[in-house]
Amino acid sequence: MKGYPLIYSRTKNFDFVPDFLARPKDLNWRLALKYVKNTIDDLDLVQGIRYTAFSVDDYCVCGGIACISSRLIDNIKASTIGIMQNYSDIEEYLRDCKGRNIACFIGIAIPKSEVRKGVIPDISLEKYWEIYLQYLKHQWFSETETHSEEVDSPSIDISEKRYIGSFVPQKEAFGNRSVITNYSSHEQQTLDYFFNSIFSGNDDSFITEIRNRREWDSLNFKNAAVDEQLYRGLKSNPVSTPKPQGSLLNGNNMKSQNSGEITIKRTAEEPEQKPAQKKTKESKKGCLIGAAVALIVIVSVLILLKIKKVI
Repeated sequence: MKGYPLIYSRTKNFDFVPDFLARPKDLNWRLALKYVKNTIDDLDLVQGIRYTAFSVDDYCVCGGIACISSRLIDNIKASTIGIMQNYSDIEEYLRDCKGRNIACFIGIAIPKSEVRKGVIPDISLEKYWEIYLQYLKHQWFSETETHSEEVDSPSIDISEKRYIGSFVPQKEAFGNRSVITNYSSHEQQTLDYFFNSIFSGNDDSFITEIRNRREWDSLNFKNAAVDEQLYRGLKSNPVSTPKPQGSLLNGNNMKSQNSGEITIKRTAEEPEQKPAQKKTKESKKGCLIGAAVALIVIVSVLILLKIKKVI
């Protein structure tokens, strides 16, 4: 089967492109971004890789991964079956112009016209990296601007495998979402299950590595693999009031509340002077002037007294 790149990443000199660095030309990117926001949230706290599966209109995003790019490379190198390709310049693409790690979402959007019954994608971490690097290189060194590369035909050849549908994940519902309670012991089987579910036309979605209540409350995904501590918290208090999302990554980061788009702030700004600080400076200035006037008056009085004595 064939698919399109769906890549959300900053480049060496520029922040995230709101409508994706690379995507299918006709993709409803605003809807896709609602899912990708969840994948990027607090990504610097995720030690491994966050796996996802979801659909957007006529596309099945099966699958998609979110990670710090250097951790993806570490996972590939640590794999006993993976053989890292000889990218001589690999280090160049792992950090931005200020030396900071790169967070990214790497997805493969498969047109529903490519779907065949009983067949699902079989995508290795090496393949994700290969796709990511290919499209990242198109704009990585740009010093003037970045834009959304709109791909008008499926350009990625995707390996396939037959789906053996004997495994069913254990779900525990909390409101309108479910926790997959046996994911840790059936990781690949769980991913395959959701790939097949989405390929079968079900309105389904799945994400891993959800670690805290704020992430849970903001999820657009219907199913999640969660941290054990969060799971215990959900069981003791299933209902909570959603809170505004905080920073997506540690550092000077901000989220646009109005558009729902993600913005990672990368430039330092001089802090604004607070009114209280201005008032303090003005008060000090007034005190100095008052003291000077008082000193002049005292000196004048002493001079007058001395003159009188002389007379």
